[in-house]
Amino acid sequence: MICKLIREKRLYFNKNFEFYIKQLKILILFNKRSKLIPMLIFIRGDLNKVNKSQLISKIALDYSIPKTVVGRVLNAFTGSISSALKSGDDVVIIGFGTFSVRNRAARIGRNPQTGQEISIPAGKIPGFRAGKTLKNAIN
Repeated sequence: MICKLIREKRLYFNKNFEFYIKQLKILILFNKRSKLIPMLIFIRGDLNKVNKSQLISKIALDYSIPKTVVGRVLNAFTGSISSALKSGDDVVIIGFGTFSVRNRAARIGRNPQTGQEISIPAGKIPGFRAGKTLKNAIN
């Protein structure tokens, strides 16, 4: 089936040994030995977005760690950042970026269904500022 899709130019290859079948929106992962892993990940929406389960699968595959362990570490990481932000602290990961809490001023909004003006109260929102190493890795 894969060879047929390659011949029909419906299968696309990228630098991370991942094949995309855009019409079916299926991601087929290959390991470093180029052997097919019997796992299909169904992608919803845009192919350039990675959700949490896909990130866990990618880390587990790259470092040969069980998915349950990677999931627990990722949950602990996000939980630690959330609790630090909730207490008002900034989280700085040198080279990656800074998570912080930003204050949003009160403003007047509009109800899109009725067109009526509504007042939106002031609040706090999470913010992220990318570090130099992350910016350089992207560019």
